[in-house]
Amino acid sequence: MQCMNMPNPVVKNRIEKSLSNIQRLFKAENKNRHGDTYISLQFQLPKLAVLELSGWVEQTQDKIVLELLRLKGIEGSKISNFKKDFVEKNYNPSWDNFRKMLIQVMGYGAICELEETHTLEIARIKSRLSTLKRVRDDLAHTLERSSPSIDDPKTTRALLYAPLCSDLRFIHLFLKSKI
Repeated sequence: MQCMNMPNPVVKNRIEKSLSNIQRLFKAENKNRHGDTYISLQFQLPKLAVLELSGWVEQTQDKIVLELLRLKGIEGSKISNFKKDFVEKNYNPSWDNFRKMLIQVMGYGAICELEETHTLEIARIKSRLSTLKRVRDDLAHTLERSSPSIDDPKTTRALLYAPLCSDLRFIHLFLKSKI
């Protein structure tokens, strides 16, 4: 499931290849139920897909914010300072962290307008990012399966990646139109 027509900061080739490769490995491992690695890879591959997706979302949020800065004519050391002050402090793909960076770039009013005119979309984005963070935190801090909600890399791709890709595209295009 591809995320079509993404703007430049939302680079999807690497994450799509990564998620496809993880799914391929998962299917191959599923056929090898008697192998020594079967039980651990049945847990580790879905976990890897969620962690890969989390990293991709964080990087995409960062790239969107940095592109918006450039479109506003901010360059050089000011971009470097922004990265140091805001981007490098973004340690998870939550809406609150992304929103703080967006407010710094676009202003409080533009983000309020986004949230007020697209209430349903923002509620879905918040929910999806919250789900990703909860599942990611659960998987990142355990050595055994404790979250039955993500038991296949295909689930990560269909239920999290595809909608989040569309969400990030929507936010990027909306805010880009305000510059």
